[in-house]
Order: sequence, then C-alpha cells, then structure tokens
Amino acid sequence: MRMKKLVSILLVVLMFTAIPITSKATEGTPISSADELISLMNDSSKWSGKYYLTANIDLTGKSGQTPIGDYTTPFTGVFDGNGNTISGLNIEGNAYLGLFGYATDSTIKKLTVKGKVVSVSTAGGEVYTAGLCGALGGNSSVENVTVEVDVSATGTGTTNAVAGMIGKVGISEDNSTITITNCHAKSNVAAGRGVAVLIGTVSMGGLDSTEYTQVFTGGKVNISNCTSEGTVTYNSSSSFGQSGGMIANILTNLGQDFKINITKCVNSANVTGPSLKARAGGVVGWVTSDKADSAKNEKGGTINLTDCWNTGDMEATGDVGGVVGYVTLQYRTDYIFNMTNCVNYGSVAASSSGAGGVFGTNKGGVFKLTGCANYGSVSADSEKAGGLMGYSTTAGTTAILSAEFIDCANYGTITAFSTVSGILASGNSKVTMTRCYNGGKIVSIDLTGIKAALGAALTGDLTVNNSYFLNENMDLTGKGISKADAAKEATFSGFDFSNTWAIENGRPTPKYLVGVSPVVTQETTKETEKVTEKVTEKVTEKVTEKVTEKATETATQKVTDKATEKATEKVTTGEETSNSATVLWIVVGVVVVVAAGSIIALLAIKKNKNAE
Repeated sequence: MRMKKLVSILLVVLMFTAIPITSKATEGTPISSADELISLMNDSSKWSGKYYLTANIDLTGKSGQTPIGDYTTPFTGVFDGNGNTISGLNIEGNAYLGLFGYATDSTIKKLTVKGKVVSVSTAGGEVYTAGLCGALGGNSSVENVTVEVDVSATGTGTTNAVAGMIGKVGISEDNSTITITNCHAKSNVAAGRGVAVLIGTVSMGGLDSTEYTQVFTGGKVNISNCTSEGTVTYNSSSSFGQSGGMIANILTNLGQDFKINITKCVNSANVTGPSLKARAGGVVGWVTSDKADSAKNEKGGTINLTDCWNTGDMEATGDVGGVVGYVTLQYRTDYIFNMTNCVNYGSVAASSSGAGGVFGTNKGGVFKLTGCANYGSVSADSEKAGGLMGYSTTAGTTAILSAEFIDCANYGTITAFSTVSGILASGNSKVTMTRCYNGGKIVSIDLTGIKAALGAALTGDLTVNNSYFLNENMDLTGKGISKADAAKEATFSGFDFSNTWAIENGRPTPKYLVGVSPVVTQETTKETEKVTEKVTEKVTEKVTEKVTEKATETATQKVTDKATEKATEKVTTGEETSNSATVLWIVVGVVVVVAAGSIIALLAIKKNKNAE
C-alpha cells in the first residue's frame, strides 16, 4: 500500500471521531419511499417544511427526479436524513442542480447521497451543480453528510461552481453564517474550471451574480472536519484551471469584515486536466479579490486554514500548491491569510513555473504560515519550486505584501530547472523565516541556476532567524548542519522542544506530527527518483534540442562560409576539386560540430547529477 494511502487513513482515524446518528426524528414530515421523495422534489409549496427519512431510499430508474429548491423558490426548511441513504440519484439539467438545487436559511443533516448529476449547459459561467446542493446561502448548515456522487459540467470550458457536495456557498445576508461540518465527499468531478470535490466556490459577497452589486458585511463561513477524495478534472478554455481537491475558488468580492475558517480538513483527491492550466491546490485552488469591489469595502477580511492536510497529487502549469494554489489579495492592506499546522504529503508538479509544497503563489495581502510542513515531492519544469512556497510577489496594484514562516519545515525533494529552495523559492516581498528547517534534497538542473536550502531568488526585505538546513545543500540563507547534528536538540537555537518541536527519525519535526510523519522508505525514494528523472529528461530534451539547433546553425554557417570560400578560390585560380570530396567534407563537418555540441550538453547534465 502506498505511503499516501496509509497517511490518509491515519489522518482520518486521528482527526475525526465518529458522531453518533440517532434513528429518532424529533419533528417534521416523514419520508419513507422513493415516491414520497419525488413528490417533494416536484412540489415547491413544500420547500419550506421540515422532513426526515425513516428508511433508505433507492431512486434507481425512477422518473421525475428534479432538484428540491430552485432560484425562484429556494428550499428554506430542514432535511434530516436520520442516518439513512438516498441512492440512485440521477439529475440532469442546466443549472442549480443536485438533490437540492438552491437552498437558503436551511439545514441538511445526517444523510448519505449516491448517484450522478450532470449539467448540460452550454452557456458557460456558474452552473451551481453538485451532488448534494447546487447553491447554498443565508444562515445555513450542512452537518454529518456524505456524498458519493459523480458530477460533470463539460458543456463549455468556462463552466464553474461545480463540486461533489456543494456547487457554491455564498454570503447573501449581512452577519450571516454558513457552517459545513463533518461532511465527506467521494466524487469524480469534471468541469471547465472552478471545480472541486467538496465545494466549487465560496463567495463572501453574494450567492449569485445578481447580488454582486451590493456589499455584504460580517459574513462567516466555517468548514470543519471534512474530507474529500476522488478526482478533479478541469478542462478550461482559458489559461486558468482554478480548481482544488476540496475547494476550488474563494471569492472575496464585495464581502467586508468577513471571516473564513477551514479547520481539520483532509484532501486526498488528485487534481489535473487533459491540458494543464494554472492555479490548483489540494485544499483551496484559488483565492481572489477584485480591484473595483475592494475599493467599495470599508474593511478587508481574514482567512484561516488550521490543521488542514493534503495527500492528493496536484498538476498545473503553475501557481500550484499542495494545500493552497494561488492567492491574489493585492488591493487592500487588511486582507489577512493565516495557515497553521497545515501539511502536504502529495506530489506537486508545475509544467512551467511556480510550485510549492504547501503554498504555490501569493500576490498581495499579509500571509503567515506557522507550523506548516511538506513531505511531498515538488517540481517545476522551468523555475520557482519551493518546499513551503513557490513564489511571493508584488505587483503594480499591490497595497502590501508580507510572508512570514514560523516553525515550518520541508522534508521533500524539490526539483526545478532553476530557482529552487527548501522554504521559499522566489519573491520580492517582505519575508521573515523564524525557526525553520529544511531537510529535503534540493535539485537544480541548470548549473547556473539559483539553488538554496531556505530561500533562493529573494530580492525583498529578508530576515532569517534561527533557521537551519542539512549542509549538503547549497545555501544562500540560514545555517548548515550535519545529519548527526540534526538529531540533537542542542543544535537548534530558539526551537521550543517542550511544546512545538521534537526530534523524530533523526531530525526536528513539528510535535503534532510525531507518530504520523512518514519515514523515508525505499518506496518513497523510488517515487522521488521518478519525479527527478521525469524533470531531468524533459530538461535534457530542451537543452539537447537547444544545443543541437545552435550547433547545426553554427555548422551550417561555417560550411556555407567555407564552401563560398572554396568556390571563390576555384573560380579565381581554376583549381579543380572533386565534387564528391567536397560533399563528404561538408557532411563530416556538420556531424563533428553537432556531435561536439551534444557531448557538451550531456557532460553538463552529468556534472550536475554528480554535484547533487
């Protein structure tokens, strides 16, 4: 069994406790058959009532299946599954699709849903499609729900707000709260972009596009003790996939003084696409703000990720991270983004640049990562691959940007053509590293590229306090130590070994990971070798191709020059030269020059491998 699966199972056992579900319903109308459920689906006059299931219900082959609640008449009641399962769900349409199409000020709990949901819309945009609920707003809660529903919305490459459980969660009232807790999604989900297993989009400034013109104050979204597993496939028609294993997008929009708390959530879903695009992450794919909307708000907001782990594999062109992919909060100084005790075990791969074990890329905002760790392999075919974060950048519109790393560690192998590092690969922002450790291998294919143990191409205000790395890695920042010293508490000045750190497997480890952090095995070594080999092969092809082209160009030029010289000489002196000998000389010249160029390229790559 692969290490990732073992870790995923262990996380679920350690982090989540079984919540007893009683069979007794306290109030409402009982539903005991498929016909009764289909009757509710088709009678909007009943969509504000309270209901509970008395038995498992199988909808397989049943006609008349349609979402409960729509844009005109949302579901505003209580639906208590009472520990039962609805199977055979089969919903097809354009938008607002799921067992519930549109729900506000509602409660859905103690339920398992199985089946499939398909959006056939070709209009693009938000289609609010999911296994449980297409759109959820108001003061609502979803508790103790499991979905095993495959969902697709592939009519165009722009379809979004698609997920296994909830298509879109939106704050549509001042001071409203939406709570999603103890929910588990096991789905294969496909859409243009903005696709995930648990939630497609979280919006702090409106549930649907008609609400995007007003400011919503004090909204809260709390997501806790949730898991997502399966596959996420984006097929975007733009350059951006904007997808996640658990949550695809978070839109701040016209939300002000908002708070989003994502706590004790684990993703094991893989994220990829038939044609790779940018912006993907295990727990959250993309977080964004809008310049015009931000200017209308009086206050910013806070996003907290705590004890969130990823074991899924992430693939994108860039701006890809194990836990979070891409965050753009550059228009205000009071957007705060905190990550505490977040861990990545999955592989993170960028076919271009910008890959991070925990966090891919940020732009604007105030970022603080505390107690975060990466064990997965991280690779970028081009540049900017970091153990914790790939890229931290400002822009012309950036109000403020700072990134702080406290008690963070990397143990994974980080590979890129150039600009590769154990903590942060590249950035021009204010960066602080305090009590950080890199024990991972750093691989830079380009001999002249920047390769550093903690921070590589950092051009902003950099402060490093009591941070360490194994000294076989090249370094620009921090203090190098031996493997023997890495096993000693006394080596690490300032580290709190009573409360925060511990020595495990001969290295400093965040204390909350003791007993669950993996030991490097032969299997994990092989996986790392495969990743490195893959990147090396790709880069070798590019280098060889480049050198061959240059050599051929040079050889052709030389041959042409020589041939011209000979021809001129022949004309002026009357010297007779064998045509066959001339042709042979030309061929030999080209072969020699091209071969020499190829040998130089291969020797350079071999030298780099030996240097590792």
